[in-house]
Amino acid sequence: MSGFVQIIEFKTNRIDELQQLVDEMGSDRDQGGALRGTLTQDRDRPGWYLTIVEFDSYESAMSNSNRPEVSAFAGKMAALCEEPPRFYNLDIRQTWSAGTSTATKAAVATAATAVAGAAVTGLRTARRRVQERRTHRTGASAGLTTTPPQTPPPRVVRDDTTAKASDVDYRPPPPPADPAAER
Repeated sequence: MSGFVQIIEFKTNRIDELQQLVDEMGSDRDQGGALRGTLTQDRDRPGWYLTIVEFDSYESAMSNSNRPEVSAFAGKMAALCEEPPRFYNLDIRQTWSAGTSTATKAAVATAATAVAGAAVTGLRTARRRVQERRTHRTGASAGLTTTPPQTPPPRVVRDDTTAKASDVDYRPPPPPADPAAER
């Protein structure tokens, strides 16, 4: 697994100005090596933020950091912070995903509903056709109609020696093996 993540931790009470600075740099970001960036806010420490920036490699991150416009951005960012930002340079060892996004799940659910609806319609059509064939074979000319056979509910079968012959679901135990037949 390759990849590199840089986390920038900083404290500011001027987050709106900092976000505006990030937005202004937007066109320059397209020329850099960053794949994605995420700005987060620490719930437990008011005023603390972490920016998570993903790169293909450590080398592309360092190349991006050496660009003059990124250096200028870092200086402006530091001026908006209450203390110097901290940088964490992390090699990616493993990534995982807990699933797909809510939008993807909704699209899959919608597609599944459409497929299920089509399947039900198809089953109804198939049942109707089978019924029509049965009706045709059994005397449609005489005006007779038939109903589809009903499947009986599953029966519980007892397979123990306490059952009586009068029990509806009684199955006698299998006969003992014939030693003569084994020869």
